[in-house]
This record gives sequence, structure tokens and C-alpha cells, in this order.
Amino acid sequence: MARLISLAFEASAVLSVLVVALVGTALTSMLMVAVSLKLLIDAAIQHSSGGVVAGAIVAGLGLAGNVAWLPLGASVSLRLQERIQAALDRRLMTHVARIPTLELYDRPELAQKLQLLMNDDRFPIGGALVTLTSVVAYVGLLAVASVAMGVQHPLLGLVPMAVVPLLWVGYRADRAWERTRERTAGDQQLAHELFRLCTTPDAGKELRIFDVGDDILERHAAAEARFSKALNRASWNAALVRSASWLVFAAGYVAAVLVVVQRAVDGQATAGDVVLVITLALPIVMLAGTAGPYLSVLSQLNAAAERLRWLSDLAAEASRPAPATSSPPTELLGSIRLEDVTFAYPGASTPTLTDVSLAIPAGSVLALVGENGAGKSTLVKLLCGLYEPTAGRIVVDGFDLRDIDHEDWRSRICAGFQDFVHFELLAGDSIGVGDLPRRSQPEAIATAIQRAGSGDVLVRLADGLDTQLGRSWTDGAQLSTGQWQKIALSRGLMRDDPLVVVLDEPTAALDPSAEHQLFQRFAATVRAGRDNGAVTVLVSHRFSTVRFADLIAVVDEGRVTDVGSHDELMARGGTYAELYEIQMRNYQ
Repeated sequence: MARLISLAFEASAVLSVLVVALVGTALTSMLMVAVSLKLLIDAAIQHSSGGVVAGAIVAGLGLAGNVAWLPLGASVSLRLQERIQAALDRRLMTHVARIPTLELYDRPELAQKLQLLMNDDRFPIGGALVTLTSVVAYVGLLAVASVAMGVQHPLLGLVPMAVVPLLWVGYRADRAWERTRERTAGDQQLAHELFRLCTTPDAGKELRIFDVGDDILERHAAAEARFSKALNRASWNAALVRSASWLVFAAGYVAAVLVVVQRAVDGQATAGDVVLVITLALPIVMLAGTAGPYLSVLSQLNAAAERLRWLSDLAAEASRPAPATSSPPTELLGSIRLEDVTFAYPGASTPTLTDVSLAIPAGSVLALVGENGAGKSTLVKLLCGLYEPTAGRIVVDGFDLRDIDHEDWRSRICAGFQDFVHFELLAGDSIGVGDLPRRSQPEAIATAIQRAGSGDVLVRLADGLDTQLGRSWTDGAQLSTGQWQKIALSRGLMRDDPLVVVLDEPTAALDPSAEHQLFQRFAATVRAGRDNGAVTVLVSHRFSTVRFADLIAVVDEGRVTDVGSHDELMARGGTYAELYEIQMRNYQ
């Protein structure tokens, strides 16, 4: 809970202090009204004008506290909730962004907890400080009410405390409901993804062409029915338990009122005492009625805080640098070697790569070829440090890649991927983020555009590099997939002095002729600038494109089965030669 309180004060310390003060004032005012009625009635019976004035003042202050809370408290709470939700978004983004590798993204547990934190938990976390302050204030109010009633009779002091087991039973029921909610998070996530699928334009064409809209709706309804049924059952159980507890509490309070009335009849209590006990029923009943839902939210907050702590600890552990961290070399002098590298994705029963050994000499161009799913992209991700080998190691000029700082290593990598991101920014920024220190330098962006051959895209944009990209914006330029890919390739080639250049199917949306021209131009650029020994790793299914590479590695079912130049592999007549001939015949 300390994390949630710190989140509120991080969002706005001023608003947080105001909320605490206003909640305390509102609850204190209820007690003041009850006390003022006792003072007024006893003073009136005793004909004490001073007592009447004192009672009126206390009543006025109590009513003023209630009246002030309604507009001011609601406004301050709403503003604070908005600030907290924004701070929560920043904290979640920070935690996830600081995880240095992609391995945790493959864990369903991470996706489920993020789903709950970003959706179901946002509202209760936004009101966390109000909830926690109210619970503390209610406990104080309950203690004061017990003392006030205990003055009448020791046993009466126990009546307000009957609320505690009532609330505890409700809290336990809510915890059971929360466990059910987390258990059904998978179905909730599925329903959310199906909803997104139906309401975003990305899948619009295929949903309509294949007429699968109704099927998606059925799947959504089935997923929603599964988690709704479980949650409804838990909710009904909680409601029944609360109702039974309320009946017990109500019986006890009726007995307390009868006791104090009898004491007044016997002359052992004043009329003001009777009114005080009866009036205290209002805040105590409000306490029991309002604190119940508050404790329900408290139960959700407890689970949300556990999820937030889990994510925070996970990010802290994952981002903790290795003890022997070193910097990458300024230039490659020898090679990058994969030594008996095996890798399996989290939860996978079989490895994607098995005993891969491969040497990439400094200054060379390596092409990876093979069928879909052979493990080419996984090998590239390992070279980029996005995953760590399950077994074996990657050695960079004699240094184990695990011992090189992740951020420093990736700062020396240029990369273009097939599954590129649509950065819906200004065109210049969408390219410039490929090298943040130089993102505002027009000459650096122009060089990247020339390397990628994407100048034809920029000349079609109304405001050039200052054009807003993306259909999410009213004035955003609508780019084709091929144009987006050229923008992404320019971004991937922004850095001037990389040690590794990775091109993983970066031109899949381009036609073969455009791809061939791009790689011919890129090969010339690479070979003209090998002063720092940079290596280039190219993944492509088009064999006519990769033939210029110094080395070609054939990847088959997670193993490197053959390595050599194009001429060497053709002369051997193996898998590469067979696939090359098949592809060339298709182009004839």
C-alpha cells in the first residue's frame, strides 16, 4: 500500500494532502452532528442558553464540513485520480521499457498482469488515497463511537465493534472474488483482444473478405460468458455472506437502542444520551455500508499493489547489470562467434536453435537463408542481445556478449526488421528516433534516407520531414505498407558507426527489383566503409539478393547446416543450391 500512497504523492503532493484533509473533515463532521444533538437537547431541557449555543456551534461546524466536502472533495478527488492514472501509465511504461531483453514478453503471466493493471486496476488505483484515508478515518470514527456509547454502559461500547467482523467477512469474500478475477484474466484478455480485432482497421479487410465477423463475435461472447459466470458466482457468494452479517449486526444494534431507552426510563441516562446513541447509528451504519465497498476496493488495491510490486521487482531484477559488465569494442578486429548456441523460448518444449556454431569475420556480410520457422530471426535477436542463449555463448572479439552492457551493445547496432513499428510521428522524427542524439539533425536524416533509398516516399509528403504520419491523426499522411517499410529502413540505418548491421527481411513489402537495387547500393556502402570492422547480417527469402554476401549460412530446423559463399554453396549442390534453382526457375 505504501507504493500506492507514494504513487499518489508522486502524481500531486498538493492534491494528495487536500484529499486527506477533506476526507478526515467529512467523517469527523458526522460525529460532530451526533454530539451537537445531545448538547442541544440536554441544554434545552436544562434551560441552559450557553449549552444551546455550544450545541448549535458544533452542529454548524459539522454541517459545514459535510457541505464543503461534497463539491470541493469530489473535484479534488477527480483531479487527483486523473493525475494518479497518468503516473501509473508512466510507471508501467518505465518498468516494461527497462527490461533489457524480450524473454519476459513471452511469459503469459506478464501479459495477464499488464492487462489487469492497464484496465481493471486503473480506476481503483486512481482512487487509492481516498480509499485508504477513508478506511483509516472510519476506524477512528468507530473507536470514538465505541467510547461514546461505552460511557452509557460498558456493553454498549462493544456494539460499534460488531462492525469489524462484518467488514472482515466481507473483506474475505472480496479477496475470494479477486482471486477469481485473476484466475479468469486469460479469458478477459482474450475478450479484450477480440474486441480490439473487431474495432480497429488493421484486421478490417480480412474480417470482411473472409466473413469472420460473426465468428469473432461468438468467440468474444464465449470468452466473456466464461469469466462473467465465474465472477457472478463469486459476487453472489460475497453478497450472501454480507447479508447474513448485516442481519446479525442489525439485531445487536436494536438491542443496544432498547438498553439505552430503558436506562433513560429508569433515570440513569438523559434524553440527550438516548438521542446520541440513536444518532450514532447513522455514522456507524454509514460506516458499515460505505466501508464495505471501500474494503472491497481495498481488496482490489491489495491485489493491484501486489501486481505492481511484482512488475517492479521483475524489472529491477531483469535490468540489474551483470557483475562483470564491460563496454563493446570501438571496432571489430577479429570476429563475432556463436559457440554451441542453443535457445528455447520460455515455456517451449523444444529449442528453436540447437548447437549453432558460426563465425562472422570482422568486415563481412553474412546472409541467413532457410525456410520459415527455421530460426533465422531468433538467431538475429540473439546477436542483438534481445535474448540470451539457453546454452552456449556469443563471443565478440573474445568477450562474452553477456558481459557487455546491453544498452552499450545495442547502441552500436543498426537494424531493420520485417515486423517494423509504425511510429506515427512527424516523418523526420519517425526516422530520427533510430539515433536519438542526432534525431534533429537534417543532414543525418538525409544520409539515412539516401542509404535506404526512401527519397521517393519523402517527396510525396506535403510537408516533407515535417509531415505528420499515420491514420490516427486528422491530418496524418496515409502510407502504404511499402512506404512505411522504407521509413522504417531509413530509421534502421541512421547510425553512422555501427558494429553490427541487421537487416531481417526489411524489404518484404518491396518488389524484387526494388529490393535488389537497395541491397546492391547497400553492399557498396558497406564495403566502402569497413574501417571499424562492422559486420552485416542479412535475412532474406530472395536468393538473388543474398548472393552478393561474403558468407551465406543455411539454417534448417534450428541448426546451421551449411556455410560458404554463393559459388561454394552452388558447387556443393546441397540445400542452398536446390532452393536457389527452384527460386530462379520461378522468376523465369
